[in-house]
Amino acid sequence: YEYDRIFATYVDDNTGQTITLTPQPGLVTLSNSPVGSSRSNSTLYTVAGGGSVFAGGTIEWSSGLDSHGYGCTGGCVSPALQKTTTNILNQFGS
Repeated sequence: YEYDRIFATYVDDNTGQTITLTPQPGLVTLSNSPVGSSRSNSTLYTVAGGGSVFAGGTIEWSSGLDSHGYGCTGGCVSPALQKTTTNILNQFGS
C-alpha cells in the first residue's frame, strides 16, 4: 500500500541528475521492513534543541494499535507495535 523509505540517492526528475543525500545528524532508522521488493523505514529525528519528529513509515501503523484500524479484519493488533508506540511517546514526554 503506502510506505516511506529513506534513499541514499535519487534522480532529479527535472535534470536527470543523480543526487546523493547527506546523512542527517539526529536521524535514527528504527525499522527497515520488507514491503514486496522494496523496504519501509520508520524513523525518529531529533534536533539539537531536543525536539523530535517520528515517522511510522506507513499509514498502516495505527492498524497495529487497536482492532479499528483501516483494513483491519481478524486481528491486526500487535503487542510489539503497541509497546514501540508507548516507548516513542514516552521519549517525547521526557
